[in-house]
Amino acid sequence: MGEPPHAQRHPRSAGTRALAGATAATDAGSRAAPRPNAVAGSDAPAARTAPLSASALTEPSGLTPREERERPLGAYAFLTVVFTTGFGIPLVLAERRGSLPERVAAADLTLLAVGTFKLSRMLTRDAVTGFVRAPFVDFEGMESVTTPKEKPHGRGLRRAVGQLLLCPGCVGAWTAASLTAALLGAPRPTRVVCAALTAFAGSDFLQAAHGRITRA
Repeated sequence: MGEPPHAQRHPRSAGTRALAGATAATDAGSRAAPRPNAVAGSDAPAARTAPLSASALTEPSGLTPREERERPLGAYAFLTVVFTTGFGIPLVLAERRGSLPERVAAADLTLLAVGTFKLSRMLTRDAVTGFVRAPFVDFEGMESVTTPKEKPHGRGLRRAVGQLLLCPGCVGAWTAASLTAALLGAPRPTRVVCAALTAFAGSDFLQAAHGRITRA
């Protein structure tokens, strides 16, 4: 005569419960075991940190020694002297001639500002003036139809000039000084040149506005 049904299922249920208990104990032990890469108080693994090199400890600027060598500080100083001298001499000559004004007229200041803006952008960003920058920069392609992608080339003075020619604000300082000196020495033609540059800049803004209106 066979055993009752509940007596046959009892051994299997006991074995299953024993196996489940062993598995739970193993999981609890795994969770309790410390992780070798864990940060105290955090479940995230600790980030690996590379050992600091000697250059990183000795370069407060954060630049590598190679980048430090690529900074043409002597060329920067030379360009600063050229800029100061080139702008100062016309001022001294105008003062000696008695033609140095006490103040610049608002109309002249407006022409100088807009003319400086337009001419500096032409020299640093336009593809058509690439021949001016070519000896000092590397051509890497075109960002747009009229704007090239370039970077400074070489070392020393050549690299410094390349950096200057790719900086609209830097070239703007030289352009403003040149146009101001020209205004002191030859005011009438300088005003005409600045007026033409101002008209050119105005045309650019109108073309951009027209393009946005037609695309809207």
